[in-house]
Amino acid sequence: MKRGFTLIELLVVVLIIGILSAIALPQYTRAVDKARFAEAFINLKNIVQAKKMCELELGKGSSECRNWDNLSVRISDAVGEGDSGMETKDFLYSLYGASERPVAWYKKYDVCICLDDDGEFVGSNSGSTCAEGETPYNVLKMLGIRDVGNQCWMC
Repeated sequence: MKRGFTLIELLVVVLIIGILSAIALPQYTRAVDKARFAEAFINLKNIVQAKKMCELELGKGSSECRNWDNLSVRISDAVGEGDSGMETKDFLYSLYGASERPVAWYKKYDVCICLDDDGEFVGSNSGSTCAEGETPYNVLKMLGIRDVGNQCWMC
């Protein structure tokens, strides 16, 4: 008698592996997004600190503190930097509005986060909540961030 696996046994194993991966993959995607947002939160806090230090040195409301070259913040994975902001692979950072709040826009899901007047993180879904081919879920709800419901640059 030959010893080995039958076709049915192999198909059952492949089916079980497929089911397990279908369950695990969305959880992995969420964990990766949480890690990316954690990095963005740290970067936003660093931008706020750099802006405060610039204002202490040059005076509150100084136009020099709007220029990213004058802010002593350096984001390690920055791919571009200019007067209007700093860009990484996943996020675009900018100062917005009269209060010049730092805003991080997550390119993948068209979601932005920023700090409100109380220093709490808030955000908005400015477009679709998922990129083409991605599993739709509310990134802000997943992160426990209050959705302010405005356009991205109006955080």
